[in-house]
Amino acid sequence: MAPEFQALVDTPRNVKLLHQVLCITDINFATKTLFGFTDMVIVPMVPQLRSVVFNCSNQIDVRRVTVQDSLDAAFTHESSWAMNIHPCTWSVNSLSDLFSKAASAVDADQGKGELLVSLPPEIWQTVDELKVIRVGIDFRLENPTVGCNFVCPVLPSDMPSTSSSSDGLANSHVYSWKRAEYEARAWFPCIDVPSELCTWKIEVTCDRSFIAVCSGDLMGVGNTNGRDTYSYQVTIPTPACNIGFAVGHFKLFVHPEMNELSNFCPPDLLPLLSHTCKKLHKAFEFFEELLSFRYPYSSYKLVFVNDIPEDMISYLSLTLMDVRFLHHKTIIEQEPVVRSLMARAVAQQFFGIVCFYCIVKHDGDVCTVAGCYVMPYNWKDRWLAWGAADYISRLYVQRFFGNNEYLYTIYELLNDVTHYEKKFGGIVLSGPKGQRTASGFYFDPLNPFTCSPLYVEMLVKKASLVFRMLEKKLGKELFFQVLNKLLTVGAHVTQQRYQPSAWLNMLLSTDSFLKCVSNVTGQDLQNFFDQWVDQGGHVQFSVSFSFNRKRNMIELELKQNDSAKGSVKYLGPVTDKEQLCRICWCHAEYSGTAPHAIGEGHGVSEASVPAIDSTALNLGYQ
Repeated sequence: MAPEFQALVDTPRNVKLLHQVLCITDINFATKTLFGFTDMVIVPMVPQLRSVVFNCSNQIDVRRVTVQDSLDAAFTHESSWAMNIHPCTWSVNSLSDLFSKAASAVDADQGKGELLVSLPPEIWQTVDELKVIRVGIDFRLENPTVGCNFVCPVLPSDMPSTSSSSDGLANSHVYSWKRAEYEARAWFPCIDVPSELCTWKIEVTCDRSFIAVCSGDLMGVGNTNGRDTYSYQVTIPTPACNIGFAVGHFKLFVHPEMNELSNFCPPDLLPLLSHTCKKLHKAFEFFEELLSFRYPYSSYKLVFVNDIPEDMISYLSLTLMDVRFLHHKTIIEQEPVVRSLMARAVAQQFFGIVCFYCIVKHDGDVCTVAGCYVMPYNWKDRWLAWGAADYISRLYVQRFFGNNEYLYTIYELLNDVTHYEKKFGGIVLSGPKGQRTASGFYFDPLNPFTCSPLYVEMLVKKASLVFRMLEKKLGKELFFQVLNKLLTVGAHVTQQRYQPSAWLNMLLSTDSFLKCVSNVTGQDLQNFFDQWVDQGGHVQFSVSFSFNRKRNMIELELKQNDSAKGSVKYLGPVTDKEQLCRICWCHAEYSGTAPHAIGEGHGVSEASVPAIDSTALNLGYQ
């Protein structure tokens, strides 16, 4: 690493993180305590910097902070979530305002956090010269409620309270978990924002009867005082939200068709594991063929754990799943559910909360895309990675479970999204440029700490539908050329991982995605994004018809209700091919069906069609 680095990136933070070492030095299952240490290599971006802000949840006990390995530093660890008003004055509005203010106070996208470290005077000259400094944080995590989960049996009261005591811990394990990209701070100090990329070294020390599985590549296992230390390394710059781990009494199953796939589960469930993961390699083959791009990491770990808050949680080269998805070969009903879920986990290794970073920057008329494994630039751009991963995982369903099953999942997506928007209002995927807050909801959907989990779930579903619309609009070949362009050209950034000034170019935003589509396909999708990404809502049509016996005509009336909640007005023709939101009707003929385009711009449109005998019969009038 170069000793000096001139910060050339646009960021609200006053430091740039280059490398982070995360060490878990002890795990105590009896007290559900985790001891650890993290060392962050950072470079100041401005002179006269006298303090640094990090993200660190208040359930973490910060024991000591050092700078340059030997200098003790003063620090302040405060909670912004404390209510500073009397309960008698609480109201819905006051609580909502307080919650929004508290969330903004720890928003890493704005350069804020919970842990403030004062830099000692001895290194002020180094800081003013914009040279690299090291900040070490010694911490303890005891009985966590968020971000980390201990699973252990009921222990005898006289059992020794040491991590090396494995009696009665046959099925014990501990693992990290998250619901969003801003929860890494819950179990270790970091800069918890998707746009803060760095390389990683992870070390986990545990009893010899345990196995530690982490993000990255396993570099080796050392033995010290009867305990094993697992060392992992992440050489591709990635944010803290992509780092996860699981430690426990696991049994290993190496996939016979693909040695890079390592599967873990509690000891008693090993016979079920081999059957459940039997066809996992087909998901990798499918996505590599679909995207014309090889799986970007050298290994993949799938760990089945107990009591996980979500069905599946993805990290870089690591996925955690609930043990309830392990099943016997005679339980055929579980097969499509589990395979679809595992396919989505693999898809997120290409596009998703775990991986993919893409950059698009312009030099005149030349667009250069760099990066690999797409990650959103910030919370507003999350729909890109989430939607892409969800959509291509549904294409896996189409390939292996049939087109009817695929169309049924799309039908369910449409129903869920439209019902939500009718009840609560439109879902905005990104929002207008520069907008920091959104109105119309009892929460702020543009803030990761105040956004409703149900809203996030619906946002992913709508994003998946938007990607399906994009494929229909661009054509399948051009659509996958765009995805392939992001992946293949982006892979070259791995050769520049020692050039931190280029790391910002590994992030994907809505604007950069638009520009990339324009360069690959020559099409301008700004109007499409204005309608389906930057605003919420859907088009509501109601159709009625009557049979006029005197004229022998079927009279059709198409109404548009744009005043209801969650609805928007559609202006323009309704055709069967050119419009993505296709609303067409057909009348039966002897030779089949014939679509009719109806101009829709005034709320109501009428048309009359000659009633052929078969048409009237089908409508029940003859």
